[in-house]
Amino acid sequence: MRNETLKYLIGKKVKKINSFLPTIIFSNGINLSIESMWRLRNSKYIIFGIVEYRNIEEQTKTLKQLAKALIGKKVKDISISSPISDLRIEFDDGLYLEIFCDSGLYESWSIMGRNINIISMPGGCSDDI
Repeated sequence: MRNETLKYLIGKKVKKINSFLPTIIFSNGINLSIESMWRLRNSKYIIFGIVEYRNIEEQTKTLKQLAKALIGKKVKDISISSPISDLRIEFDDGLYLEIFCDSGLYESWSIMGRNINIISMPGGCSDDI
């Protein structure tokens, strides 16, 4: 069910990157909040990820790079892997945003909007709310 619900994001564009967590805001008003390990990659290598974002000296630069890389890009595919609920988003230009569940105590990511509410719960299970 969750992967079917996520298909609602296919074809939607990234509208804005909010610096809090970071949060990705899509053209349909859906927000993806990232609260765990993540990386942006292409088919050959990692471009940057959480390590650069958490480095105070690199955070602003990383946010600008993330915005430049993703704003205006369309979601080509999105999936949650079982059973741990890692999230993978493929964009129309061959970039992939991968979010990895990394805590047994805290949620790793959430997708919230008018028609969709999915949270990666502690330990990696995901739940529609």
